[in-house]
Amino acid sequence: MQKKLPSLQVFSVVVALFLSFALFNAPVYATEATPLLQGAMKDFTLQPTPKQWPDAVFKDVAGKPVKLSSFHGKLVLLTLWATWCPYCAQELPGLSDLQAMMDPTKFMVLPISIDKEGARIAKKYLEEKSINLPTYADPKTEVSLALETHGIPFSVLLDKDGREIGRVHGQTDWMAPESIALIKAYIK
Repeated sequence: MQKKLPSLQVFSVVVALFLSFALFNAPVYATEATPLLQGAMKDFTLQPTPKQWPDAVFKDVAGKPVKLSSFHGKLVLLTLWATWCPYCAQELPGLSDLQAMMDPTKFMVLPISIDKEGARIAKKYLEEKSINLPTYADPKTEVSLALETHGIPFSVLLDKDGREIGRVHGQTDWMAPESIALIKAYIK
């Protein structure tokens, strides 16, 4: 005949299992940002350790190739978007406002359009909407493939060495207090 465990012992075992799971599966990279992953940032996924990215190549508005490594030295919020994407249209003004409030020597929003027509159509769109962001394009979606992402909008936060801090798929409110706090936590 088996002896029943008192409810306090069962509770203690459950709590111990939960804590061990939570502690050993929690992100170890930038744990100070973990409390910020709520509200608008609830879907932002931190990398357990900085993840090195390939030196992706995309085009500037003149059609010249630009390497991702040319932005090393500052925190970069790379966003893939398109003119035909309604969620991107809602997200872009917040990205523009976020860029305007941060020190451009330490932080940059790097929007890369995946429109097949290239940077020309993206630039026209940004100008028509009065969105003050630089224009870059990846009409062959090589950046998306290199970064192993699907769908837009997609944003990834890169440290000064071009390593991924974290990412978020889908429309994000970049002017929400927790979004701003997350960006500020990584600006050094």
